[in-house]
Parts: sequence; C-alpha cells; structure tokens
Amino acid sequence: MSSRYQLLAFACILSFCLAPSAACATTYRGVNITPELVGDGDIAVLARDWNANLVRICLAGQTRCSAFMFSDVTSGRCSAHDLEELDHLIDTCEEQGLRVIVDLHQFAGYFYLDQYEEVQNMRLWSNLSLQEALIAFWRTIAARYAERGDVIYGYNLLNEPHAPATETWLGLAKRITTAIREVDRSHAIIVESRDGVPESFSELRPTGDPNTIYSFHLWQPIEFTHQGIWGNPIGADYPNGTWNKQYLVDVLRPVVEFQRRYGVPVLAGEVGVYAVVPPASRAAYLRDALGLFEDYGYDYALWAYRETTDSSLEHGRYLMTGVGYAPYYEKEGTPALEVFREYLERNDTPRPSTAVNPKPRCLFDTAHWSAMAADTNAWSMNLAWRLAGSCDVVDFTSGKITPDALTGTALLVSGNPYGELHSADEREAIRRFVEGGGAFLFYMNNVKAPSLVGGVNALLSNFGIHFDGTLIASPEPAWPGAESTVYWTQTFNRDHPVGRESSSYFVSSGGSLTLTPPAVSVAETGAGTWRDSNGNLKADVGEVKGPFCIIAASEYGQGRVVVIADDDFKERCNWQVQALIVRWLLGEGNAD
Repeated sequence: MSSRYQLLAFACILSFCLAPSAACATTYRGVNITPELVGDGDIAVLARDWNANLVRICLAGQTRCSAFMFSDVTSGRCSAHDLEELDHLIDTCEEQGLRVIVDLHQFAGYFYLDQYEEVQNMRLWSNLSLQEALIAFWRTIAARYAERGDVIYGYNLLNEPHAPATETWLGLAKRITTAIREVDRSHAIIVESRDGVPESFSELRPTGDPNTIYSFHLWQPIEFTHQGIWGNPIGADYPNGTWNKQYLVDVLRPVVEFQRRYGVPVLAGEVGVYAVVPPASRAAYLRDALGLFEDYGYDYALWAYRETTDSSLEHGRYLMTGVGYAPYYEKEGTPALEVFREYLERNDTPRPSTAVNPKPRCLFDTAHWSAMAADTNAWSMNLAWRLAGSCDVVDFTSGKITPDALTGTALLVSGNPYGELHSADEREAIRRFVEGGGAFLFYMNNVKAPSLVGGVNALLSNFGIHFDGTLIASPEPAWPGAESTVYWTQTFNRDHPVGRESSSYFVSSGGSLTLTPPAVSVAETGAGTWRDSNGNLKADVGEVKGPFCIIAASEYGQGRVVVIADDDFKERCNWQVQALIVRWLLGEGNAD
C-alpha cells in the first residue's frame, strides 16, 4: 500500500466522523479523458493552465470510434501498440505532475451503452471465459505498472458496472483484486458501486482489500444534467424548489453512510453537466456538487476534458439545427469552467518547472473558408477546439495568403472556398510553403460548381490530389432511415500512420478524391458505394462504383498535406482521426 493511502485509510478507520472530511481531505482534483482524443499539448494545458493533478484515463471509452485495448481481449492480452500508447500517455501525465486512474470503460461482453444501435451487451456476467479474460487483462496492466510509483493513482476495475446484482459484481471484483495483488501490492484498486450511482452504496460492501477506494458518479438529476440528451428538454434551471444543494446532500447520503461505517476512501469518478444547460445553472450545480465533495473529503474527476462537445466545459451557448443542437466552443471560457478552475486552484501539487516549448502556429484561413465563422457554423469551430492543445490557433479572416502571411506558420488549415477562390499567387505561396516544410490541411464537401472544383484542383493538384464534388452514396447508411449519403467508412490504409490508428470515419454528404504520386489514400469508402451523378440517391446503371478515396495524404518537398473530401466536424469519431492527422502533419509522437 502506498504511504499516502496507508495514512488515509488509517485516519478514516479511526474516525467514524459526522463530517467525513475531518479525516479524509480532498487531495486530487482532475478530469476524465479519452486517450484517442487528447495529445501531449492538451495534457500540458490541463496541468499548467488548469492546475489539475488527476486524470482518469478511460480505456475503450468509445464503442464505435476506437479499438483501443480491444485488440485481443478475449484472451486477456492487449496489443503491444495499445500498451505503448498507454505508456506514453502515463509518461506525459507524470512529466506534467498528474496522477492517473487507469479506468476500463468497456470490455468484450460488456458494452454498457451502444449509442448507435441502442442495445446492451451484458454477456460478461454469465460468461466465465470472458470473466477470466477480464481478470487476465487486469493482471497484465497491474504487472506492467506495478513499479511505476505514485503516478498511478489506482486501477478502476470497470466503469459503471451494470451487473444484475451487487453481489454478482462484488464476486467478480474480488477475483480481479486477487489477481492484481499477485503482481502489484502497492497501488490502489477502485471499485465502483453497481451502475456507478450513489444509491447503490446502500448495498455495497468492502471487498476486504485494505487498499481499495470506492467510487460513484454524480449525474443526478439526469433531467437536469443531461438536457438535450435522451429526450430531456432544454431550459431547466438549478437551483429550484426540487433540485438544490439539499437534493444533492440527499443523493449522496448512502455514500456518506458507507464511508462512515467502513472508514474507507471514496472517489467521485465522474461529475458533469451538459453544455446546453443554462450557463448560470450549470455553474451553480457544479459549485454545489464540488463543494460537497470537498466537505466530504472526496477526490474527484470531471466528465470530461476535450472528449465531446456535449459535456465540455469549454463549450457553452448553442445553435439549434435540423438534427439537434450544436454547442459553441468558447475560447474565453464559460461560467462553469471558471467554477471548476476555482476548485482546481486548491491543488497544491507543484506545477512542472520545465520550460514549455512554444506551440506551433496554426493559421485558419477563414478569409476563404467562410464556414469557419462561429456565428454561422458552431460545429466547424470544433476543429479549432481539437487543435487548441497542439497549436496556437490564429484566425486569418481577410486578405491574401502570401509568403509573409505564412511566416512562422507550422500548419495552414483551409477548405472549400465559399467565398473567393485562392488566386494563382496564393496557390503558389501555399505550394512553396509546403515545399519548404509547412503542413497543409484542406477540407471539401459535395460542391459541384465546375469553376469551384477547377479552382480547388488547381491548388490541390500540386500535391497529386484531385477532388470530385459528386455525392458519394452508400448502400449502408449510418443509421436506419438516414440518407444514403450519410454513412461510415472503416477502410483505412494501415501502412500510413494515420490509417494505422484509425477505426471509423463519418461521412456526411461528401465527395471523393483521385490521386497521383506523391499522394496516397488514407481512408476509402466501401466497394458498394457509388457516385450519385443524377442526384436521386439510387445506384443507377452507368454510375461509377467505389471504393473511393475520402482522405488523402501527400509528402511534398519537405512538407506534408492532408485533404479530406468531407467537412463534418460534429462526430467525435472524426475528431479522433483529425487528431491523428494533425499529429502526423506536425510530426508529433507515434503518428510521425
């Protein structure tokens, strides 16, 4: 047992305190992250600018977007690549002074939520071979990190265990604990209550391991925190006559009573409020919730950091669209973020003393790519949000792209010119910029105007890439009832660093690309897709069949180029691929 938890557990055991914080003080405050959606720069921002000191790393947190930690789980093994990626993330957190919770969000036979098919797969609870695989998984992880010291806060065995009964879950948790203790006797184990909810603490019992932390998630009331999700209406306020601080005290009472009875440490593994909740109410709820955690002495992790726009504290006001709401990325912050950062300032972990390298300059060519204007397209600003950790994002809102304008720029982002086309001089400036070592990211959509397509191809052909604006349709739409031009592609070039780590990309009414050297395909549609040349969304005789390239990469001179034949910015699977693209363009990390 680590020295910190020996002292903490001893203090808690001695005191069945009326105010749990008298014995158990909040020490670690941080966030949840999805590994595929954050880079080294995001971790540095979290530690240095936000003053967090805890990260809950959610492995396999995305049901469709990622195969991370799922490479061969039915045998209990993880791929070498997955483990190396996790090593790198833990190393980065340690360098920045952050402790990490290794959390298993899902597992084979345990997909607690499939947002696309709305099915639950709970074979884990009755399948002994899957249970043995889960036990072997944790033995592998614990053996790998047994000697890592204090950077490991603990092993979170399973996220929100939706077991048929608490005893079923506790029986499996004890077996996992035994396996971990065979290889790692120092790091804490984290056991969540059934479903992860506070009320389940009334039926929870300690596992018998003296270095175990017990965890819950606070999302109550769902009708308030999840506004805009699962049919919950938007506009509910907090506090009101029903939902207020006393309501939260009542929700947390089973946790407090469990802590008093058994004298064990408690973690609030998730707490959050969705972005479309009225700003003042969102901030008030977080202030009350975090204040209670401090009163009770719970460490805690916000859901979530740069994971989805729905729960991001960097997103606030929203735009209603035909398919739902789109929260805006607020570069200057939100009231809820201000509240959270006030609590993070209580962390006394010293900030890293090492010098921070300046972020590379990323120039957003909004002078041509007018869809980037936040007032007209909230979704498009998510690309700037994804770049915030890696880049110093600079908007180029007017004027011409010249060599002087590109001076000091590492990455130029431009796209389908809704306004003025790039002139011949601008195209030459961009070509020379890339040739000299610059990076260029370009987005398109399904525009068909010959003059526009011709102007775009005059720019892209320098790099061996040609755009066709004809809509690509698929016989397998993204969901039942969707148009055939809205679909997923899961065909990637595994020889390219971006394609090697990607698993899904969402296409929403995009075109396609044809390539000549030095360009290569990164992602393609399925063979059953077609170019819908007559606009009736049916595969007719004579229409060209797939597969079609939708993401292409080119190494030109000393620089790199990526072109994407679709401009969808709202789907988080795309954010994962976009993050890999930016890493490759900038020559960062394992994507280099």
